[in-house]
Amino acid sequence: MGDEETTLKMEEDVILLRCGELFLKGKNQGYFERYLQRNVFQQIGLSAKQLRGRFLLPYFPEHSIISQIFGFTSYSPAVCVEKKIEDITVMALQLMDGCFGTFKIETNRADKQFPLTSVEINMLVGKQLEEQKKLTYARNNPQHTLKVEINQDGAYLFTKTFPCGGGLPVGVEGKVILLLENEASILAGILIMKRGCAIIPVSLNEEEDISLLQKYSPLHLILRKVYSKEDILEIAQKENALALVTGEIFDLIEKIDFLGLEKKEFLLPVFKPLVGYSEENVTEGLKKYAR
Repeated sequence: MGDEETTLKMEEDVILLRCGELFLKGKNQGYFERYLQRNVFQQIGLSAKQLRGRFLLPYFPEHSIISQIFGFTSYSPAVCVEKKIEDITVMALQLMDGCFGTFKIETNRADKQFPLTSVEINMLVGKQLEEQKKLTYARNNPQHTLKVEINQDGAYLFTKTFPCGGGLPVGVEGKVILLLENEASILAGILIMKRGCAIIPVSLNEEEDISLLQKYSPLHLILRKVYSKEDILEIAQKENALALVTGEIFDLIEKIDFLGLEKKEFLLPVFKPLVGYSEENVTEGLKKYAR
């Protein structure tokens, strides 16, 4: 198969994004997708195009920032070609140029109207790679894996996949107040954002560093100083916040509640996402999100 046999039409390099829990939400799927598109634009300034089961962004070099957007499980820088086996094969040969050793092709055919099955695509493309490149097919533990996704818009080829944080898009579950008391509170804020909540950080201390929280928040965060539980309730009422989140961990479960947040007359639910954590768990969690 030579280049003269096909009219290869490449689009610009793209980034293919995958969602996890997002598509388990049934009739609310569109609501979650709109929030995710909004968050992408607010966090990286690019508009995400929606495909079936995927989102698409134009390629940009600083793509590692995508891992900070909750709602995505992984992403791959990819090349898009027309949905023709000839074009897919030519691009596969280009992408694998210079590779040696063993390889494998993995195809995901989301567009079931495409005339070839995933297995047939793997066989046809793999045959050309074996014949024209110094590569040998290996079913298990290949040195190189080329992946092909065929969607309604085109065929996407890529060799790398980067993990993301998963979870839900920030904001789909409403707002919560985050009481910053220590480093554990920062981790509590990140985890509650991962569950879809937008946070409003408050503290008794104006010196709290919220830069790590801002890294994962699509909304601009402003630290608000409070002096009492009444201040917290006032902010919650004004912002329609549904709960208060604290960084209380198991090691400090019997600490003194100096704001009286545990008393029945406090009219806001108190969430403690780290109640089962130890200090070591908190340290490891913060290291993970600070990378």
